[in-house]
Amino acid sequence: MIVVVHALFALAQSVTPGLAELERMFNRGEMEQGREAARQLAADPNATASALLALGRLLGTSKEFLLAEEAFQRASRLNPGAFEAHFNLGLTRFQMRNFATAIAPLETAASLRPRAFEPNYLLGVTLNEAGRKADAIRCLRSAAEINPRHPRLLALLGALYAGEGYSLDAVEVLEQARAIDPGQLPVSLLLIQALHDSFDFEHALRLASETAGRFKTSADAQFRLAVELETAGRFDEARDTLTAALAIDARHPEAMVALGRMQAREGRPAEAIANFRAVLAAQPGNALARIEAAKAYLALKQFAAARDILAPIEAQRDPTLHWLLSIIHAAEGDQTRAATHRNRFLELSSALAGGMGNTPGRRPRRYGQ
Repeated sequence: MIVVVHALFALAQSVTPGLAELERMFNRGEMEQGREAARQLAADPNATASALLALGRLLGTSKEFLLAEEAFQRASRLNPGAFEAHFNLGLTRFQMRNFATAIAPLETAASLRPRAFEPNYLLGVTLNEAGRKADAIRCLRSAAEINPRHPRLLALLGALYAGEGYSLDAVEVLEQARAIDPGQLPVSLLLIQALHDSFDFEHALRLASETAGRFKTSADAQFRLAVELETAGRFDEARDTLTAALAIDARHPEAMVALGRMQAREGRPAEAIANFRAVLAAQPGNALARIEAAKAYLALKQFAAARDILAPIEAQRDPTLHWLLSIIHAAEGDQTRAATHRNRFLELSSALAGGMGNTPGRRPRRYGQ
């Protein structure tokens, strides 16, 4: 992204006296005087679109984004067909993290140059930041047709595919991203998860072992290997690897939850609960820790404690959560609430099995299917 920003801001350097003096003001640290001069230049009724573009570029390189936005916006109004005005307006708003307002000018820029990589890529990134995942996938796919070997694009597209339940597509693009840059740990971790979600457990374990060996000081890499070892039924090795992860980062929440789950399975629910409680002290919203803690409390027949620890997440759409709540309410004699949560469990389980809606399914899916 930084490369794109610098390249476009450097497309045209102004030689007008007003801009030259403005640049000298900023270089001398005369920020207030520079801002006032910039406002005057931006408000000049005789300013042309090209002059405003040059002003916006200078302001952008000086990180005066509000003034740059004003200059680019006026340039885009004076010349609605100017790609650079719309693109830089969207880019400036993106830099200010005003993602929702950055979308429209970037869409215009992409329509003006549909085969240009930068507007399609930045539009996809912006849509993702704005929470419009499906639209982000669409734009990033268009950008990938233009530049199919852009590692950051492939990584983001893979993450979006995985998040939306398209694990097979995620595997394809993440393998491409990893082939381009094998040293990117986040890409390897995403790929392992995508392989796991595609039920290619053997490949996931092989890559997790390779990644943990390459990144020996990464708690995330060790944790991911432990997950795959546990999936393969190699519980002793998984426990040792979780211990290694926690030796690197003693408060690693996922490793603590996984270790607690193992302790519960081994008949040590009190130790498991201590781990889950430690995670929740730092991350009260950690739903997985709450669900696993509730299971441990149920093993001890502490139904009220199990109910209380699930209360903050009761509205979430997790079938396991509602299955546990149905057991708790039945044990406490509240058959009406038990039936409500049992029905909710069946409804959500059916949705997961079919991959319905926006909930990732339990079977690998392809984008567009």
